[in-house]
Amino acid sequence: MTPFDAPIDSTDAREQREAEAEAAAALQLEARVHAATCRGGWLGEDDEGRPRPCPRCRPHLVHVSCRTCQAPWQSCRSLTEIRRGPCCDQCNHDPRKPQ
Repeated sequence: MTPFDAPIDSTDAREQREAEAEAAAALQLEARVHAATCRGGWLGEDDEGRPRPCPRCRPHLVHVSCRTCQAPWQSCRSLTEIRRGPCCDQCNHDPRKPQ
């Protein structure tokens, strides 16, 4: 804690404790949700039966290349951002959100 973070009065101290308690509760909720949905680093399957990686356990697999043309996820996202469309006609991933 730096001198700038130190509470000035009891109201500030109470607000700081409440904020810390809320942050801890949010982390616990996230851990419970993760434990309920993640099975061995996988979140189930997509519509085509392929396993979906857990972004927490397997972050290296979240941004996959296009399975049709092998274009990197970043290039497909860039093309979509400049409104040129996906990387190919049969692009099977959505570059607007991580898979």
